Amino acid sequence: MEGSCCAACCAVCRKRPRSLACGTLVYVSAECPICLEQTCPCVALPCGHILCQSDFAKLGWRLRGEAEVSADAAAKPLHALDSTSPSPRRARSAGTPIHSPHIVSPSSSSASRSAPAQEHQLEAIIARLPSFGGVWIFCESAADEDQPEHWCLWYAHQVGERSFYTYPRDSQMTGDARWGVWILCRKLPARDDNGLCQLWFADQEAERDLYRYPEGSRIYADGEGGVWVLCETAEAENKEGDWCLWHVNQEREANLYRYPKDSQVISDRQGGVWILCQTAEQNSEDGDWCLWHADQCGERELYSYPRNSQITADGKGGVWILCETVDPGEEGQDDWCLWHADQFRERNLYRYPMNSQMSCDGAGGVWILCETDELGGPLGDGSWSLWHVGLEKETELQSYPHNSRIAGDGMGGVWILCDTPESTADNCWCLRHSDASRERNFYSYPKDARLIT
Repeated sequence: MEGSCCAACCAVCRKRPRSLACGTLVYVSAECPICLEQTCPCVALPCGHILCQSDFAKLGWRLRGEAEVSADAAAKPLHALDSTSPSPRRARSAGTPIHSPHIVSPSSSSASRSAPAQEHQLEAIIARLPSFGGVWIFCESAADEDQPEHWCLWYAHQVGERSFYTYPRDSQMTGDARWGVWILCRKLPARDDNGLCQLWFADQEAERDLYRYPEGSRIYADGEGGVWVLCETAEAENKEGDWCLWHVNQEREANLYRYPKDSQVISDRQGGVWILCQTAEQNSEDGDWCLWHADQCGERELYSYPRNSQITADGKGGVWILCETVDPGEEGQDDWCLWHADQFRERNLYRYPMNSQMSCDGAGGVWILCETDELGGPLGDGSWSLWHVGLEKETELQSYPHNSRIAGDGMGGVWILCDTPESTADNCWCLRHSDASRERNFYSYPKDARLIT
């Protein structure tokens, strides 16, 4: 059956595809994890890992219908091939949302970001880019001259990139790390919305207008296809000024908890959320706030950290906390402590500068872009070092300009948008990918583009 669950699973991550028709043919050279042979083309699984065509067939799987490539097209040089557009699929029903969902499929033609960016040609035939390991990018597009206040939403992967939809440039976005991206914005006419913003969900198949929330609400993807929404409540009994924390997916929405409006919230990437906030029992003079964990089953108060701490998920249900040290007598007073915490314990592991940039790696660790000890950076131009940090060790990798932006790919790697010597186009930066073994330069995007995490 087309939708039947298959018994075989990925040889790398052990994830089981939901359907036998789960493969996407990609024209890249890669090593199959089963036969260990280098082959091209390969078949990409929904989890993002790649197998050779022979082992893929032996497992009883088959290609997605829209990923089939004709023999004539396969015989052409790779540089002469364009990526094809995904065929619109039937969107799931939104159940009983506030109003009927508005579903739009991606256009067949990709919008151009800028004239220099048109020089880049995809070197693969891809009907649907792998869902794991990529990054969503929100940036200005030269093709939207009729709507200059709208930017284009792109998806980039190591095997290709594509543009999909447009949204107002002030939209709030959060990447789900598995399926797509949630968007809170005012894209449609506001005459029927009573001044509320629209909550959209977009992936490579379609975009869906699902719910309405007050302007100023904040959204955090839960990593399992849903999203948490912290928003103001109009309930009269809420005298403390707390906001409501809702959990939403494409079928339903539920009002679950209340937290202060200035709470710092991040997803745990496994359906729950971490909240750093001040509780009613705490003294306003005290610099520490409580760290809570909440999911659809309940909420727990666990630890205390300074209110100005930085927090980011580890991708496995835990959280990394970069906070001010309480040892003023030690050397390196500008460094803060990097803690790791889960629902069972907390550990003080490393030290990093207070202005470090952190991003979840999706595999239990964290990527950190920070100042180096050497004056002016290792390249002598004020560059910062990129570190990969795990529970057992920390590794210094490459160096990048201090104003670079990073976003974990959810599979242990990281995307870096930075200004490099390869950035020949005006106002465009390079999008690079790095992991523990290598780094590669892939695409070019406007320097004010946003990497959606």
